[in-house]
Parts: sequence; structure tokens; C-alpha cells
Amino acid sequence: LVCSQLPHLSSNKLKELLSSNQIFFSIQQRIEAYKPKFNWYDMDYHVRLIAKDLHRTDFISSEKKPVDYNYGPLTRLLVTFACYNPTIGYSQGMNDMAFSFLHVFSYSEHEAYFCFASYIIQSGEHFTKLGIATKIKQLPKLVEIVDQLLYDRIVSLDVELWTFCHRWLFLCFRREFAKEEDTLICFEVVSSHFLEENSLAGERLLHDIQLKQAEQIGISSYSSISTELNSKHNEEYRYSFDLFVCVAMISLFRSCLFDAHDELEAL
Repeated sequence: LVCSQLPHLSSNKLKELLSSNQIFFSIQQRIEAYKPKFNWYDMDYHVRLIAKDLHRTDFISSEKKPVDYNYGPLTRLLVTFACYNPTIGYSQGMNDMAFSFLHVFSYSEHEAYFCFASYIIQSGEHFTKLGIATKIKQLPKLVEIVDQLLYDRIVSLDVELWTFCHRWLFLCFRREFAKEEDTLICFEVVSSHFLEENSLAGERLLHDIQLKQAEQIGISSYSSISTELNSKHNEEYRYSFDLFVCVAMISLFRSCLFDAHDELEAL
């Protein structure tokens, strides 16, 4: 068939042509095999949600947002992430995070994308209902450990203070600072995961606590106490660093909460 279509070519030339075509199609087959398979129904849902949330993106100061702001880079970043990470997809709040990365990298889309994707993949559960619900449940326990009097006061006022912290945790305190620089510094500090269970500082602290408890119990071997206490400490100290920042921010309103006479005044 090929010979009849290309009679002017010699047999050697035909072999070279067929060989190059085979290589090309082989490469195409590999690309097709490894190419991620998109669920277009889910993609349509994510694209619609992204389009709705774009105009809600917090620019920290509305005065800095141009009237004809180009949402193209932000849209491409979010849609690309949702395409290539279908298990996480897109959820509200990611647009604010993505804007921070674009801003820091001066709208270099490829750099902003890979850093944003790495951050979201590491903290993917943070953007799920279960992840936020778990943190809201942990927060009162941490306040009780850190400041028993403040915790008792909040409980006595019957204030749903923990629900107010939802935005703090969900947006990583992004909308709580007037200055853009303060917002980015807070985001960087929280992202350090200081003293979290899997951090080096956290492991050292846990090691010191286990040694101290081993001395109190009278066990000389560290390995025996380590096995015994690991499960207990894993539950007791499994607080993410943003929860500690939440406690610090609540403490700023400590005097207001103690001066309040009822729930309405406290709010």
C-alpha cells in the first residue's frame, strides 16, 4: 500500500520512513499510556466552582486590586491543579492560597504552581470537611491545656468561639491582618510546622518528655518507656502548629472575654 502511494521512493527510503514513523507512534503511545485520565464531569464541577470563587479572592487590600484585574494566571493554576490531582480537586480557600504563591513569585506561573501544588498535597486534608472538623474539635482541648482559666471562662459564657476560628484555620489567618507583609509572614511561620509531631523540634521535645517520665516512673531503659508511651503521646501532642497560633490569637482577647457579662457582649 505504501509503495503504491509513494512510487518515487526507493525501498531503503521507505524503510527509513517506516522506521521513523514507528518511533513516532511508539512515543505517542507512551505519552497516551502515561497521560492522566481526566474525569470531565468532575472537572466541569471544579471549573464552575473556581470561576465562582475567583471574584471572592482576598487581595488583602481592596485598594490594591485593579478594576481590570487579569484572573488568567490564577484560573490556569487552579484548573491545572484540579486536573492533575483529582483526588484532592479544588475546594474553597485554595484560591486565596494560590494568589499568595503567585504574588510571592511575581506571577511566574510555573514556579507558583509547583510550590502551591506541593503545599496543597502535603496539607490536603486541611481543605476537607473532616480535616477542619478535627481541628475545631482539637482547639478547645488545646486551650484547656494551655490556659485553664480562659477555657473555663469561654465555657461559662457559652460562646461558640470555636466556630469563629473556622476562618482562621481554613484560610491560614489570611484575612486577619491589615498589612500584606504580616499576612505572608504569618503564612510562612505556620507553614514551618514548628513543634509538630513530624518536625525535628517536635521529636526532640517528645524525646525529652519521654525521658523525664521514664525517670519519674523509675525505668532506666529508654526503649521500654518509649514503646509504652508512644501511642499515648501521639494522641496527646498531635496538634498542628496553626492551632497554637489560634490559641495565641484567642489570648489577645482574653481581657475582653473576662470583662464580658454575657454571650452577646462577648461576641
